Amino acid sequence: MTWSKILVGTDGTERAGRAVIHAAQLAAAVAAELTIVTAYGSAPKEKAEAAPAELAWTATAAAEAEDIAHQGADSARSSGATQVRTRTVNADPADGLVQVAEDISADLIVVGSKGMTSSLRFITGSVPNELSHHVQRDLLIVRTD
Repeated sequence: MTWSKILVGTDGTERAGRAVIHAAQLAAAVAAELTIVTAYGSAPKEKAEAAPAELAWTATAAAEAEDIAHQGADSARSSGATQVRTRTVNADPADGLVQVAEDISADLIVVGSKGMTSSLRFITGSVPNELSHHVQRDLLIVRTD
């Protein structure tokens, strides 16, 4: 099995950044296209209302997600990936990653291990855990703690 399309999720945290770097190095090694995905929900209403009218769009969750995805792409390029794209999706992170993976026909999904060891995973779940039970493609969970 060769991976020609790799997808990695990031929320902009340092831990997620480690997964991005790992995915970028893997993409560079196998000459794969790398897609950086950031999921978002609605921005807090008070944050958008506090911004001047001409800048209100920058206070949205979508704009923040775009910034995070582009930062991830910059990091990926610095780590050797040459074919890098970004996507943002208004969805739960696990659902968003699955959605984009299907949209682009990704061969591999890469995520960090955030939430895998916390006792809260039994109550709130974790993105890697949820993906491990539901995706129909290869999944790489990078140890990030």
